[in-house]
Amino acid sequence: MADFVHEIDIAAEAVSVRNLISSRGDRWWTTNAVIDGREGGTCEFRFPSAGFFATVRVMKNTPHLVEWRCVDSTLSPAALKASGGTDAREWVGTTIRFHLTAIGTASTRLRLEHLDLGASAQFYSSQNNVWAFYLESLKKLAETGQGNPFEGGPPPHSSTIS
Repeated sequence: MADFVHEIDIAAEAVSVRNLISSRGDRWWTTNAVIDGREGGTCEFRFPSAGFFATVRVMKNTPHLVEWRCVDSTLSPAALKASGGTDAREWVGTTIRFHLTAIGTASTRLRLEHLDLGASAQFYSSQNNVWAFYLESLKKLAETGQGNPFEGGPPPHSSTIS
């Protein structure tokens, strides 16, 4: 399995960035989100018109690390082709880590690691870095108050959120 890594500097305190990652994915990743950012909580992120969804369990939510484990996900055939992947469920079992490091008093270096991703890791690195797009959205949200999430519509009622 392959890993994907991306780093970005954000002109905001680490605590603010962490709070946006763990509780406001609807403002930087997709508007179609149901979020329980507590350790042990479950978050659902849906991209209906893009043919993708991911359900993650929050493994860690500490001042310097937010870690998710993908427990369910699928890509439509079109989304699979667009991502360069070979397995529509390749996100299942992967780990997504957001490492936060303070830079001075008011900036944060964010390191995203998407571990054990598979074929999409190389595609993201060389052809279409969708994670970079959404981390830029997170940066914009942290710095200006307005992100650029996927417009996925209102979140559905979910019975998987505890």
